[in-house]
Amino acid sequence: MSFKTETCAQCGNLFSYDDSLFGRKPEWGGGMLGGYLCSNCANQRKQEQQLKAFREDDRKRQEMDNIIRENEEDDRYQREQREQRRNQELQRQAEYESANPGEYECPNCLYITLKRNASRCPKCHGTVSSSYWYTINKREAEAQEQARLEADEWERARPQREAAERALKKTKAKRKATIIICSIIGPFLIAGIIAVFSGYSFSRGIEKLVEIITMIIFLPIAIGFLFLIYKIWAFFAGD
Repeated sequence: MSFKTETCAQCGNLFSYDDSLFGRKPEWGGGMLGGYLCSNCANQRKQEQQLKAFREDDRKRQEMDNIIRENEEDDRYQREQREQRRNQELQRQAEYESANPGEYECPNCLYITLKRNASRCPKCHGTVSSSYWYTINKREAEAQEQARLEADEWERARPQREAAERALKKTKAKRKATIIICSIIGPFLIAGIIAVFSGYSFSRGIEKLVEIITMIIFLPIAIGFLFLIYKIWAFFAGD
């Protein structure tokens, strides 16, 4: 064992420590001048660091508690405001229904207090003439008649609407079928045209005659194939 003496960088006292390979080095004091710390100062600084960390954790915990408390208070305030607005709305509705318990407006006090064909207002006790109810009944009858006419007009226009919808669906189906058929026969048609023109350009003598005879023989087959394509198109198009 090899002991070495150092001066504590904090308290200035001398202390010894084991400077051998397996010895325990003292804690480095840090700071501007550096230096090692004695065991007492090292323990004291460790306790101060732990206390500082504890205070920092406590501060963060208090901040979090304050945030949670503020959020809870804000939520409670919002609920109270909504409840207050709801109560005010219910109160206004109750006051309105209390002041307007009827079905029709009184021509005297202008409150909705009258039942149908009533002769006197229960609120202002004013007299309601028969001409007032005649006007009301006439207006309601005209409104009902107008609603009936609109419903009849809508019902009469139903076949035209359905026909227009069917025509639109048919047009869409034809367009879709045309795209499908063209995408199928288009490449074959182009390839056939290229093959025919290539045959006419490079054929000679008997080969050309054979090609012409072959085209004549297979012409009905081609026409039948095109007719089949047309029937498929008509099937998809809904004709």
